[in-house]
Amino acid sequence: MAPFGATMLALNPQTQTLCDLAPPNAFVLDGLQRGETRAEIVADYADFFPVDSDVAAGHVDGIVAEFWKEKLFDGDPDRGDNVRPGAGATPGPGAGLAERAAPPFLAEPALDMVLSCGGPQVRVLCEDPDIARLVEAATAPASRIDKSKTPPPLTISLAGQGGNYTINIDGDVESDGPAPPTDRATARSTLMREIIGHSVARRPPSVLLHATAVEIDGGCVILAAPSGSGKSTLAASLVAAGGRLVADDILPLSADGDTVVPVPAAISVKSGSWPLLGADYPELDGLPVFQHRGINTKYLWPGPDRTSNGPVRPTAIIFITRSEGAPVTGEGATCEDLRPVCSAKFLIKTGSQIRGLGEEGFAAFARFALTCPAYTATYATLAEGIDMVRRVARA
Repeated sequence: MAPFGATMLALNPQTQTLCDLAPPNAFVLDGLQRGETRAEIVADYADFFPVDSDVAAGHVDGIVAEFWKEKLFDGDPDRGDNVRPGAGATPGPGAGLAERAAPPFLAEPALDMVLSCGGPQVRVLCEDPDIARLVEAATAPASRIDKSKTPPPLTISLAGQGGNYTINIDGDVESDGPAPPTDRATARSTLMREIIGHSVARRPPSVLLHATAVEIDGGCVILAAPSGSGKSTLAASLVAAGGRLVADDILPLSADGDTVVPVPAAISVKSGSWPLLGADYPELDGLPVFQHRGINTKYLWPGPDRTSNGPVRPTAIIFITRSEGAPVTGEGATCEDLRPVCSAKFLIKTGSQIRGLGEEGFAAFARFALTCPAYTATYATLAEGIDMVRRVARA
């Protein structure tokens, strides 16, 4: 849990359930996290608020029932079970995935490279040749290091082909997060997250936001939405119009939650966007084509002159929706304010992941969601989208 204005924010990273808790609810969850029984929680609740013990019992039972409904935990306080680990909780038996055996790794992986995204060097190994090609293309702008001239760095490996993938960090099966990926698209995204999370900064980021960001007039506007919603296309257009790319698709939030960290990785441009961006990026026509999620994709790098060269402070989060096919009314995009708790929930729902720094990392995410202005926006054309983002950046 982490302070969130007058309330508390709680996350179960196993189920990616995020809840905004009033003080009584936060009090009960804290007791569950510490392994207290129902009787102990009721007694503490009655003493703290204070209320009659029967009233306290009713309140506690109602709150616990709501936690069950929202999938915030899966323990039974009447038996003394611990809450399923959330941010800062202590994992109980069977909570992690470390007992899963890693599949055998080929002697000659399809990808073996050492790189840095601005922070520590990491060695990347990948067994699946299709994922290897995607990762190599996406990370082409990152610094490559000659393996023969550098001491052995941290090693991130993705074992498996066509399914049953396993991420290994220095030989240990990664267990901090959701279940292992079973398809190429998810495995590729998971590997990219690990590469960026371990190599983008000396101090690991608190959160990897599933978002794209562009620096405009010295501030950073974050574009968040599910995959395929047009974040990358709008970002590329904003960069062509004078902005600077911060990161595409995976955006690191600094450990203190105050800034976002640029990532030297290419913009993923799907085939439907090629005609929209061709005039601004004539080089797009000659780039190689890759298959990602069953869609023809190219990886576009705007170049160092059009990308951010250091951490930037976010000035706004925009949850975007492009209403393709909608008639152009001339009225421009719609943009509405969003409450901080809704912003936090949307960020988790769209795929942002806490990096496992416990209470410190989760508190950084909570501060960011609470203080960064957030909006929902709908636009029909790229011109409308660009104008909308610029208006928000100037606000």
